[in-house]
Amino acid sequence: MQQLEIPSFVQIVENIPAALDSPCIVNMSSSLLYISDYRALLGSLANLAPQFFIVSLTPLTDGPTYARMQLNIPHKKVACWVFNRGDFILEMETLGYRIIFTIDHDLPFTHKNSPGPSSFASMVFRRQIVGTGAA
Repeated sequence: MQQLEIPSFVQIVENIPAALDSPCIVNMSSSLLYISDYRALLGSLANLAPQFFIVSLTPLTDGPTYARMQLNIPHKKVACWVFNRGDFILEMETLGYRIIFTIDHDLPFTHKNSPGPSSFASMVFRRQIVGTGAA
């Protein structure tokens, strides 16, 4: 099997480094929901000062943030978060990022035993210029 060549401007890491030369984009596609301490992860990534955060295919609700079991993998139960939309956006603002785009990918639905409906959404955040509130 031939291995794909990774372009020089892409850096793949297993552990989040303390710093990078100039990270431009952090892309978390359908992954943040599986991280138990997601706030610490967001803080570590924000410390790298990327220009953009993409958080895609992530379950959001207008109710409280809660954990649920994902049951669509045979013989497995996987814990995952459903984030309160407003709290998540506020968390990103606290880290210095402003939402510039959001889209819901489906209509809200309610899982059995959940506190309310949720839907999968994607959001793009841009780093704010310190002291101005502008991007």
